[in-house]
Amino acid sequence: MLNVDLAIDFITKTGKKKFSEVWDHVKDDLFLEIKTIKKEANIKSDFFISMMNDERLIMIGDDTWDLKGKYSLSEIEDINIKVFGNQIEKEDSEELLKDNDLTLDEDEEEEIDTPSIYQEIEEEEN
Repeated sequence: MLNVDLAIDFITKTGKKKFSEVWDHVKDDLFLEIKTIKKEANIKSDFFISMMNDERLIMIGDDTWDLKGKYSLSEIEDINIKVFGNQIEKEDSEELLKDNDLTLDEDEEEEIDTPSIYQEIEEEEN
């Protein structure tokens, strides 16, 4: 992954920016850092992924980036829903289904493995 400190510095100094603006500002420095003969598209996509994975940055919509520290947790949640909405909701639903299935299985096993108090009393009487 490419170092995104150049993007952090640029956004810190100038405010929120579109990815294309960040890219135009940092690409010359990035090309100097890279000793391989990658095409710009490969380097650009690697850089985009690095920005996505860096916890200091947030994409706030319309391909615009800003420093995550400027936003409250509530604002970050709203932004994430706005930007990734359906994907997040789908993943959350799938997790809930998985969790519920596990819980149901565990409850069923407990009922089978654990005798009820009434069963214990009946056994003692016999």
